Amino acid sequence: MLDISRQVCLGLDHAHSHGVMHHSFEPAKAMVQWDGTVKILGFGISQMGLLDPPASGKVPSILYYAAPEQLGGEALDARSNLYSWGAILYEMVTDQKAFAGESSEIVRQQILAGNPVPPAELNRKIHPAVSDLIMKALSKNRDERFQNGQLLVTELEKCKQASMQAAKKGTVPPQGLIAPKKVTPTPKTSAPPATAVSPGKVAASQQFLHNRHPSRRASPRQFLRLNPHRQRNKYPQAPNRH
Repeated sequence: MLDISRQVCLGLDHAHSHGVMHHSFEPAKAMVQWDGTVKILGFGISQMGLLDPPASGKVPSILYYAAPEQLGGEALDARSNLYSWGAILYEMVTDQKAFAGESSEIVRQQILAGNPVPPAELNRKIHPAVSDLIMKALSKNRDERFQNGQLLVTELEKCKQASMQAAKKGTVPPQGLIAPKKVTPTPKTSAPPATAVSPGKVAASQQFLHNRHPSRRASPRQFLRLNPHRQRNKYPQAPNRH
């Protein structure tokens, strides 16, 4: 979880520094390659209509990870995307969505006015510091969240140390904070295709799936197509596309 979070947060930071926001961030947009590299997909997709319930009546998948301000029609900024990642982290460690419901309207109301159950109450194996970090990422007020991805990564590093120390004392196992071992495909076997971040699978096994077409490890800069002419602001905002 730590390595995935580091790559996602730094990739988002790079996009945000160029004024680029992600309008539909969800697990399917973070693709894990065979070598553990994470690629962020879906930049440039308009949010218009994405949060509307489909004709089938099912809840749109991205709605579960939308920040409160996104539902309110406000302009997104870096902290909005980090909220979405916080919702994914919540699902990783609990195997439950932070906000759920049988209809889009119920999910919306939960996101806007409800409070998620602290992860530590749903999974006793995670360190309380990890639970607190995720709850901070899911704050309704974006001023109370992590202001950039690097701050979230730094806090995760501290959580890892606290979790490791607790594990040595035999109190809390460092679940979810140790990078899984890489599996190198052999000539006799081909690696499975890349997969989106799967909260349930990550929480259960901490195993990465692999890409059928190996590629070099890339920096966050290589993951994103950015507009270099966007101005850089402290909290760069994307235009309201409603």
